[in-house]
Amino acid sequence: MGTLTEPREPLAGSSYTTPSTAPPKENSVTAERKRILVVEDDDFTSLLIQELLDFHGYSVLRAADAVDAYRLANELRPDLILMDIQLSDSSGLEATKWIREVDALRDTPIVAVTAFAMREDQRRIMESGCDAYIAKPFHTDYFLETISQLVGAEPQGEA
Repeated sequence: MGTLTEPREPLAGSSYTTPSTAPPKENSVTAERKRILVVEDDDFTSLLIQELLDFHGYSVLRAADAVDAYRLANELRPDLILMDIQLSDSSGLEATKWIREVDALRDTPIVAVTAFAMREDQRRIMESGCDAYIAKPFHTDYFLETISQLVGAEPQGEA
């Protein structure tokens, strides 16, 4: 999968977005790559998830805060949203609520990716409007399988 290097551009201000520019992998068989919005305020974690998803044939959009997540979801209509729950500017649960209020985004799958791992946390997260829950640190196979089930596309590459 290669190595991660220091980010070329650190977080600036309250938001940071980077659409994926990696070309589809040679083993990708999908005509159109599924777009995934990664909402994560930790730049290293965001880059790690982007690398993993890029390698498996997904197109990645990144947001570092709830406001940017809402804006990008509205503008770009991703096929799936990976939502960190503990963001610097607001709760990922609050961002999920905002997104769910938009008719065009109501059925967009939202997956909570969070370090909150207690059963009560999971219940609260699912009741807030998330379609799935992945605890950090996550197992790569489970992570990719969950995404695949929700977007209806098999990941490409090897886990």
